[in-house]
Amino acid sequence: MKLSKLLCFIIIITNLFINNSLCASEITDHWMEIYAQSDKDKKAIGFTHTVIKQDEAKISIYDESKLNIKVFNHTDEVINKSNYFIENGQLKSFDYVVKSSDQNYKLVGFSKNGKLTINAAKSENSNNIEFNIDIDKDYIVTSYIPKWLSNGRLISGTNHKFYLFDPLLIISDFSKDKLLAELNVLEKEKVITQSKTYQAYKVKIKFLEAETFFWITEDGYKIKEFIPPDFVAIKSTKDIVSKLPKEVYDISSKTSIKSNVKIGKPRETKYLKFSLKQLDKDEFYDSELFIVDNYSQYYNKGFYEVKVDSFEKQSPGNYKLKNNYQNYLLPTNFVQSEDKKIIDTMRSITSKSENKLDGINRINNWVYDNVVKKPAFGVPNALDVLDSRQGDCNEHAVLFAALSRAYEIPTKIVLGLVYLDEKFYYHAWNEVFIGKWITVDSSFGQFPADATHIKLLEGSIGKGAELVKIVGKLNIEILEVY
Repeated sequence: MKLSKLLCFIIIITNLFINNSLCASEITDHWMEIYAQSDKDKKAIGFTHTVIKQDEAKISIYDESKLNIKVFNHTDEVINKSNYFIENGQLKSFDYVVKSSDQNYKLVGFSKNGKLTINAAKSENSNNIEFNIDIDKDYIVTSYIPKWLSNGRLISGTNHKFYLFDPLLIISDFSKDKLLAELNVLEKEKVITQSKTYQAYKVKIKFLEAETFFWITEDGYKIKEFIPPDFVAIKSTKDIVSKLPKEVYDISSKTSIKSNVKIGKPRETKYLKFSLKQLDKDEFYDSELFIVDNYSQYYNKGFYEVKVDSFEKQSPGNYKLKNNYQNYLLPTNFVQSEDKKIIDTMRSITSKSENKLDGINRINNWVYDNVVKKPAFGVPNALDVLDSRQGDCNEHAVLFAALSRAYEIPTKIVLGLVYLDEKFYYHAWNEVFIGKWITVDSSFGQFPADATHIKLLEGSIGKGAELVKIVGKLNIEILEVY
């Protein structure tokens, strides 16, 4: 079985493309071609299109992008469309859609009295989720940045801080401080496109610890942009974009980490010893992006270890719940463990369980057997996965978490890396507390999961966006495995 990587982060990258083209004119129609920096032939893999209308204090922005993406053996065209309506610097409403060949993820938001209500749904017939957040003028819609800069702020050497409004991050439980962006206006540079040479300011934005660079003219036209991990966008025209061939970007391969050792039977491993480094640094010290939990992952004198503890699946499974683990029993907007459908499904799965351990094993096997493995886009929720019975590792993780919490088992969602076919890929799985924390991977049907699972983050699925800052920058050297 082949896993899809953590696709939430793809959507965040796509947002950065489609929401960053704006000029100071009253009406703008702006096109950009998207390439992979690593592609020596520089063939376009997609485009962005932005239309802006401004009438005094009212601004409307339409953004569209298309990316041709391959995830393992699945190739798809991902279309992203959004509309933003701003008045007196305040976001009033928006709609945001991500489409692929057989999926449609939509967000709609309305602002009133300083409150923004967002509704999220995969389709008209799917489960609608409502979010309510405080919204103020501290937030800037990403598309507004070039216009904002061209209004007297485009001065070399100046620095600016503001909060970026990104719909997917907002609904993914990101606190306001996590959405803080730092912008530096650098010197003017010569930028050459296919049709023209420009003098443009180079601008650096640091967001979620990842750095994005773009070049804009004094009147707010964006000419070029570099976006991690491997993308570049160049100013173009509708005529050129309409004639672009459909080249495909293999994002699962491009974002993977090649292993120095071939593991013969990775799903049977019990121990992994390795060094984890950033390509531009001597050692990887970011404690926020590698969890030393001292129950499955350890740090010892310059190297890391993952150990799979043995336990008896047929033991009674009686344990005392620690007070600080109560949060891992609670429902969330995406893990609806108190919903009747989830509870009824859990009871059906576990009705013949001999004990809690047997019940967890049955839930794990049921999710593995009943959810078709295929790439998905958007931020998944357990009810939608229960209805659609399809998705990648993210969908498996949220559905397992909901069923397991409904079964009164404290359950985490974990994000990290897993070994497959001589590479490490970004992945999501779970942990359950049964007197101690044990890994569960319903994408592989494993309980416990094997030792090639390297945990980087734990929390909500949406936190995968934080991995953007390290994608393409990690090196893993396996020192011992068995």
